[in-house]
Amino acid sequence: MNYMWFWLVSFVVLLVCELITSSLISVWFCGGAIAALLTEAAGFDFIAQLAVFVVVSFILLVLTRPFAKKVLKKEPLKTNVSTLIGKTAVVTKRINNSTSEGEISVNGQIWSAKTIDNKTIEPSENVIIEEIQGVKAVVKSI
Repeated sequence: MNYMWFWLVSFVVLLVCELITSSLISVWFCGGAIAALLTEAAGFDFIAQLAVFVVVSFILLVLTRPFAKKVLKKEPLKTNVSTLIGKTAVVTKRINNSTSEGEISVNGQIWSAKTIDNKTIEPSENVIIEEIQGVKAVVKSI
């Protein structure tokens, strides 16, 4: 029986799945399907074709996936907010965590603020921004 169409359809389906998901999973099986197609063209039976498909797919997956993931690795997108961490700011309104009030000024912008250690900080004091939680800067006294 001729399995050429089976391997061609398998290749196309796997390729479409990879293009849709771009997860670097089914692309390795595309190589296995091509190898199995070549095995079919050489006249081997279906069991040999299936074995070639599995072995070639596994080899491609193990040998090239770590390299491909490293090359295609996406760096996290830095936002303007992340650049505020570690900066010095001036308290413009008293920071009191128990009453959920407080503001700081940094780079000419006003931010709601809370302290990292639950201390009250008075206006005009300098603070360091430790992190950003939603729309609030978490600060500590200098």
